[in-house]
Amino acid sequence: MKALRWILAAAAVLLAASAAAADDALPRLRVHLPRTVTVEADAIRLGMISVVRAEDEALERLATDLPMGRSPWDREELVIDRPTVLGRLASQGLKGDCVELTGADRVVITRRHAAVGAEDLVRAAKAFLEEQSPAPKGCAWRLLREPEALAVPAGGKTDLVPRRLPRAVDGEACIEVAAAVEGRQIGAVQLVFRLGHPHYRLVAVADVPVGSPVRPDNTEMQTVLKDQPQPGTWAPPYGQVALRPIRAGEAVDPNLVRPSQPQLLVRRNDNVVMRITGELFQVTDIGQAQENGYQGELIRVRNVGSGRIIIARVMADGSVEPAFAGAQP
Repeated sequence: MKALRWILAAAAVLLAASAAAADDALPRLRVHLPRTVTVEADAIRLGMISVVRAEDEALERLATDLPMGRSPWDREELVIDRPTVLGRLASQGLKGDCVELTGADRVVITRRHAAVGAEDLVRAAKAFLEEQSPAPKGCAWRLLREPEALAVPAGGKTDLVPRRLPRAVDGEACIEVAAAVEGRQIGAVQLVFRLGHPHYRLVAVADVPVGSPVRPDNTEMQTVLKDQPQPGTWAPPYGQVALRPIRAGEAVDPNLVRPSQPQLLVRRNDNVVMRITGELFQVTDIGQAQENGYQGELIRVRNVGSGRIIIARVMADGSVEPAFAGAQP
């Protein structure tokens, strides 16, 4: 009996040693999970969210490239825990007794962000607007305000999808540009454009002293965009003389020049039209000139209705305009 017990004990020792040797022969994989991680790609692999180590290079590469699902969307958090990692490894034939897990019990995954720049947003909106609503000849759509950059998930392909929104204001268009990743909208911005009409103006290319004429050789014609069409009566003031010094680079405003041989346009006690003109409005009233006036001159005018006297400038058509900002006719 003693001999039999001795034989059984020896067999047990041999079996344990054999099992340990078999365990040592199995490939070993070490996976360390951090608490949080940020990714950029659209799909997650185990090597992106953990530290994978193995003596066998093929085993380490297999585990590193193991798919773990999609990346989180914007402002979304995904959680992968230890059982999920072990389950994915088991699907590749790596049982739990071959894997050593360390670190956190679960890893929280977020998506890194990139930015779609304002230039790209404006370019997409303008191209769409010009295709859908081409500006009339000579006109152009002007952006009223530069948009902020749009945050999108990094690493993926972002599509910009523009569409036109209703706009109650004539001459304006509102374009919404949405950013989409894999067909899912991430964010959007709205850009408002206004139709600009070409206006011609003269700009001095050299100093024009008082009393000197405005000529093609001391000015150049430029085009600017404004909200309203330019009156058809506009003509370059060539031959007119400067009322005050006009510096190089300064626009030759009609109020800065007068005809070389001024004509008396307003006589004392004449009734005149008093006019204030803005981009989208015009206010008129009747006044009585208190003195004679040539084009461009400042004269006193009494408002017939209120009796108030203001300083006004004589215009080419014989009307007058208040000479100081905020003055009422």
